[in-house]
Amino acid sequence: MNWFNMGDGGLYLVAENDKKIQNNTIRIFAHGYPDGMKGPNGKMIHQPDELLELLEKYSPTWNAFKQKGGSIILDLRVCNIGRSEYSFAHRLSQDPAFKNVVIIGPADYYIASPDGKRAHVGGPGNYNIFLNGKLVRGTYNKKKL
Repeated sequence: MNWFNMGDGGLYLVAENDKKIQNNTIRIFAHGYPDGMKGPNGKMIHQPDELLELLEKYSPTWNAFKQKGGSIILDLRVCNIGRSEYSFAHRLSQDPAFKNVVIIGPADYYIASPDGKRAHVGGPGNYNIFLNGKLVRGTYNKKKL
């Protein structure tokens, strides 16, 4: 899901060109901060139930997971969303609505080339992976924003 707009240049293009998504994965491209992210209407999302509402509205993959079970990955390509133990990605993983959902989020800025052909995480360059309230892979970013 591309929640960037055309004025976001390379970020928008990276999201539009992203076609390699596994069947059990929801990938969201959006602006964000450690404590939240911008939704498709530009409104900030700070609580897990706000994101849940959008997933239920816009994601057939999420709705199939809720109906049939199985495994699912929520891959958030959102700046700093997985930065710390207080980050939005970590808080999502603690919420009962996201139980058994693997949540991936950058520990620093998500940066794209102007032509939209490449993207990476700045700083330490890692994605953190959370499951059921625990950091299962990655390291927290201790540097100040």
